[in-house]
Amino acid sequence: MPLNLDINTIEINDPDGINLVFIGDGFTASQITIYNDKVTSAVADFFTFEPFNHHREKFNIYSIPTISNEAGISYISH
Repeated sequence: MPLNLDINTIEINDPDGINLVFIGDGFTASQITIYNDKVTSAVADFFTFEPFNHHREKFNIYSIPTISNEAGISYISH
């Protein structure tokens, strides 16, 4: 069964390049703007590092915002 995912294209530079994909988890529908802001910030931070900053033209950047029922990361305590 195919998945029905919203895939946001942030930046396409090279059809044969490296795909960088951010997948959101722990964000409710009302927090989608926060998720998008975090992705924007992560992309900016990623490209401040060597060698990525000199090879940005080789990256395609996507985001898959998944909506969670509850905010935050869940964990199991043992």
